[in-house]
Amino acid sequence: MKKQVKIKKWLQGIDGMIILEIVAVCIMLIPVFIISFYTIPSADDFVNSVTIRTSMQNHRFYISAAISEVIYYYKNVSGYFFGAFLNFYISPLLRGGMGALRLTVFLLNLYFFVSLYFFINEFLRFFYNIRSLKVILFVYTLVLFIFINCKYNSEMTSWYCTMIGYIFIVACTFWGIIFFLKAIQSGEIKYAVLSSAVGFLASGGSLNLTALNCGMYLLVAYFGYKAYQKKKISTICFVSALAGAIINAVAPGNFIRHGVDSYPVFRALYVANYHVKQEMQELMFHSPFILLLCIFFVLMLKTIHNPRNIKGRSLIIFAGIIMLGAAVVNFPVCLGYIESYFPDRCVWVQNCVIYLGAFAWTACLAEWVKGKFYDLEIKKDVMICICISFLLYGCNLCVIRDPSDYPTLDMIKQIASGEIAGYVDYWEGVLQEIEYSEESEVVVTREEIRSNTFIRDPDLSFDKDYEMNVGIARYYGKDSVYITIGAEE
Repeated sequence: MKKQVKIKKWLQGIDGMIILEIVAVCIMLIPVFIISFYTIPSADDFVNSVTIRTSMQNHRFYISAAISEVIYYYKNVSGYFFGAFLNFYISPLLRGGMGALRLTVFLLNLYFFVSLYFFINEFLRFFYNIRSLKVILFVYTLVLFIFINCKYNSEMTSWYCTMIGYIFIVACTFWGIIFFLKAIQSGEIKYAVLSSAVGFLASGGSLNLTALNCGMYLLVAYFGYKAYQKKKISTICFVSALAGAIINAVAPGNFIRHGVDSYPVFRALYVANYHVKQEMQELMFHSPFILLLCIFFVLMLKTIHNPRNIKGRSLIIFAGIIMLGAAVVNFPVCLGYIESYFPDRCVWVQNCVIYLGAFAWTACLAEWVKGKFYDLEIKKDVMICICISFLLYGCNLCVIRDPSDYPTLDMIKQIASGEIAGYVDYWEGVLQEIEYSEESEVVVTREEIRSNTFIRDPDLSFDKDYEMNVGIARYYGKDSVYITIGAEE
């Protein structure tokens, strides 16, 4: 009976604004989830499946085969022990075919976006004592819009290989920080243990993810040390993340790989900063990034009631830390790859720093303004002027960027028109032709090579000796395979 009363009170507390926010979230997330079920295997999905299938010839269980490959990778390729283990152990394409691959991609998308919500919820609760569902959902909607619509790339929502190695680990970092904040506030050892364990594992991804993880842990540890005097908890949690990073960084495979693609350190630093500068210009002048930050700023001004004593110079230092942090996560990538190659997944990690850092900085700015002008109230006429300014800015953005170019609208359009289904049918036909061909050397002929914004193709090229072509051929038990343009028979 008491439970029913609580549910009834909760339902009565839901107003129209919350419903609108939920609708907005659904409009952005449902297309991403639908596209998850159109995923096709791409590039390393085939290569890694072949690797673990070969390893299974010497092992009875997937877990032992995966550990064996992680050891090999650690010695010869790179130190990302946790990311490599997940990739090899789960292997949905090998274990369950296309259906398992698509279900896994959907679950990874779901896990990331749910984790992002709880991360935002904990951030607002811990630093600003904001518990209003209306406010939390509104902020989540803003952040979600930025993640999906400011800079979309298919690697992070429909390619299993990078999703398990990147967005899953970033989501783990979110949970590690959530547990860290709870440990600082409550002093409970269980949260410190969870944060330490997750922080250690999350440092076992690609080195740019390791930098992101350690950077976030360091900031929280500093806050816990200075503001809450939780020195022991802060030290243990950060050192755990750092330990994982050290194990990752000293892997012999990192030095072998760097020796093959040697790259000057100072040049790498320059290129890392260059990518941050270029991305900031793109976000500021060709996306609604600044508009959304302004909306968030106004919201925080109205929501913050007990501002801390933030110094103006602290805002400047924090802004510098964010920009430096984005460059730091880029540095291992620029050091390990040739200058012209900066994969979309690495852009995404860089942008995680920019997005989350910008929102945190904007919240601090609002807190500083509220502290300086404690009795500041935004009157109705001022709010109208602000809304008109936002509207004009939005109209200007529509001139710079057509509304139909925003990924959410484009996804909905492609799903409704059948464009994505047609694209997937095309590549499924190619893969089926390879699988069922009686020839050992397969040549696939098509009138055109199709591509799509939201779903990666298998990365099948015209060169049969290309690494991914070799991987696809081995996956289907063929000697070679390539695709060519011409009249279909």
